[in-house]
Amino acid sequence: MKITTQAALAGGLVLLFAAVIGGAFLTGDNELARQLAQGLLNIVIAVAAFYFGSSQGSQAKDATISAALNAPAAPPTQPGGAE
Repeated sequence: MKITTQAALAGGLVLLFAAVIGGAFLTGDNELARQLAQGLLNIVIAVAAFYFGSSQGSQAKDATISAALNAPAAPPTQPGGAE
């Protein structure tokens, strides 16, 4: 299985968010834990609404999602613009 950059970034962000939520619960900071849980819920609802929500632009959304999934990966660049 080949890991892509997008998958690695998404997985890293999920692990980081999980660590922050876990830390908030372990430190007993209930306000921070509540805010993080609400933020996570908002993100999940926004993603679900984008993918599953009905609208007149459904074909445009399908095209956007398809283009994002099928886009070729950008070649790596050299630091400082050197070729």
